Amino acid sequence: MKLPVDLTADPMPGVVDQLAKDLKNLVNFDSDQIQPLICVKLPNSWSLPVVTLTCILITLPNMRNDIVDSLFCCVGEGLSYTLLVEESLK
Repeated sequence: MKLPVDLTADPMPGVVDQLAKDLKNLVNFDSDQIQPLICVKLPNSWSLPVVTLTCILITLPNMRNDIVDSLFCCVGEGLSYTLLVEESLK
């Protein structure tokens, strides 16, 4: 039985080569050579990503109230420990 499509042919010639070249250029890119848009040093905080991800999670549709309440409780408890760690690192 003959297939109507030749499965041995490259469906997108040169795509793999271009991707390899782009990845090589990405590895060679040095972000220290580019001036930052904002010259403000942002604080190194462990709590900021936790709060951000919590806010994203609770805004998802169809989240059950008991899960949201449990999440708030756990994050609140975790933030108290995070504050202790951050203060000890200063």
